[in-house]
Amino acid sequence: MLAKFTVLILTEDKAGWEVVRTIVGKSFQEIDPEANVWPDDLWSRPTEKAARAARGSYWKSTAERDEPDRRELIREITTHLLRPRGFVVFHFDGDEPWSRRGHSENVAKWSRFCVHVAQNIQQHRKDPELVSDTLSRLLRVTPFYCMESWLYLATNSVLAECTSSHGAAHHDVIRALASVTSQIAEVVQPWKAWCLGKTANDRLVHSFPTMEAYELQQSFHETMERMMACADLVEALKSTRRERT
Repeated sequence: MLAKFTVLILTEDKAGWEVVRTIVGKSFQEIDPEANVWPDDLWSRPTEKAARAARGSYWKSTAERDEPDRRELIREITTHLLRPRGFVVFHFDGDEPWSRRGHSENVAKWSRFCVHVAQNIQQHRKDPELVSDTLSRLLRVTPFYCMESWLYLATNSVLAECTSSHGAAHHDVIRALASVTSQIAEVVQPWKAWCLGKTANDRLVHSFPTMEAYELQQSFHETMERMMACADLVEALKSTRRERT
């Protein structure tokens, strides 16, 4: 009998767990349209301490005061990865326009963070190949500039939200900003440019156009490619087909 497929979601956004879960679930469905990815028990929330350590700059901090929480975060990631068919999704923003993605401090620090995770895995699995295989199930989700850069691709929903909240007062601005969708990823702090700010994320995510975002060949494309390159994930998604009724 196959071991249970589980995904631990970590996000730097304090209130963003459900948004990330929906984005990832929609991504999984694009990878395998027959997969059953919505059972509640497939998705895991972190402990309060690990969730706090994943937020903002804490996960990448080198400050001594943040070390205990960072160690707890790494332990929790390792524990979940060591489970049979356990995956970890870690969301953080690129904090740079897409054209400057090579300058992302967060991505650079992620590489160093993964070294610490690998070292922790190695305490349990000595074989370097097993360490590498286990680490491959740690999946990075990194929007550029930020999560709103993806969510604002759902232009019709953004317009509807503006109508509901602001009497359609900003429709012209929204249409202008969204007229070339590839340029949304070039807007710095887009939540300041769109009238909705961050208030509608939980609703916009359900209209997130996964294939449109993928075909832009930008950060969502990269995120999906990383997922599809994980052979264990592809196999785990395939296994859920048998559970459908």
